[in-house]
This record gives sequence, C-alpha cells and structure tokens, in this order.
Amino acid sequence: MLAKPPPFAALLCAALATGCVAAEEREAVEFDFLHATIIAPSCATSNCHSAMTAQKNLDLSDAAATCDTLVEGGWVEDGVLISILHGDATFFPAMPPDGPLPQGQIALISRWIEEGASCE
Repeated sequence: MLAKPPPFAALLCAALATGCVAAEEREAVEFDFLHATIIAPSCATSNCHSAMTAQKNLDLSDAAATCDTLVEGGWVEDGVLISILHGDATFFPAMPPDGPLPQGQIALISRWIEEGASCE
C-alpha cells in the first residue's frame, strides 16, 4: 500500500498545476499599474525624478508624461531602460541609485515592453 502524501505535497502539486498560465492567457501589463506600483515609489521620489527635483531634467511623477518619455524618447525600443535597471547601461548609472529594483519588478517592466509598451 502506498503512503498518503503529506498535505504540503498536495498543495505544491495543485499550485504548480494551476499557477502556470500561458502567455496568451495572462492579462496585459498596464503602464498605469507599473507607474503607481514601481516607478512612482522608486523613481519619482523627492530626491530623484519628482516634479520638484527632476534630476537630469527627467520628471517621472506623471504617468502619461512618463510613458510618453520612455516610449517616444527611445528608452524602451533601444533597450536603454532595462539596461539601466540591470545596471549594465554604457552611458547611464544603474537606477535606482540606492539599489536595484527586485527582479520581479524588472521582469514586469520587461513584459510590458515585450507586449508593445502601450501607454493606454
């Protein structure tokens, strides 16, 4: 007779079976979400890229203006944004300067880019 698996094993199997979602089935990443949860708290702070300080003349406090800047300015298409976030950009320092974003946040920004970097 086979032993009954521990409860955590059953939960792990269920999580693995339902947790993987095909790319075409997952919801698109919306820029407003990225801005509110990652960019505004990590970049548009009082010491960096806020409306008041705008280091390097870059104000990231407004979602629509930020998206236009990133997309129309070539930051997305040329891979500059992701290079800066990973800290391997040739002409730019790693951002944010006080430490890198968590890999999950960078992955979410990368996914937004892969999905077409829509500002809608």
